[in-house]
Amino acid sequence: MAFPSEEEQLRKFRNDEVAQHYFEVLRTLISKKSIFAQNIGLYDVAAYLGEIFSRVGAEVTVDETYAAPFVLAKFKSPNPDAKTIIFYQHYDTVPADNDQPWTDDPFRLTVRKGYMYGHGVDDDKGHITARLTALRKYIREVGDLPVNITFMMEGAEESA
Repeated sequence: MAFPSEEEQLRKFRNDEVAQHYFEVLRTLISKKSIFAQNIGLYDVAAYLGEIFSRVGAEVTVDETYAAPFVLAKFKSPNPDAKTIIFYQHYDTVPADNDQPWTDDPFRLTVRKGYMYGHGVDDDKGHITARLTALRKYIREVGDLPVNITFMMEGAEESA
């Protein structure tokens, strides 16, 4: 079986309403600085994540008692015996210093030749968005979850 070309994949992505919505969510996440080492934007990004996950039906807790807020988003299966899958992720990034080889503004999501560039796309805002997109598509197309899914997101992973 041949894989679709890059152009076919991009066309399918552009026609996917859910993927486009979460692309805009990722664009917003990338634009929001969340740098633990400089204590920048952590509460703002945690609140934004709480809002996004709430809209999809998660039971959300944003715990602001830590140096960087901790966000828990729980999606419940109707099955009382369902197992739970936990995704650990972080929303903070390292500083985007001037000595790094950025060709574009690191806090502006840029797409070039089918690749996305922006501070946090790969570590770890893009992963949060990708998992949430997949979960949203599953709920929309299939319905009830067969398992409970919990997202644990913190803003101090890049502190070491």
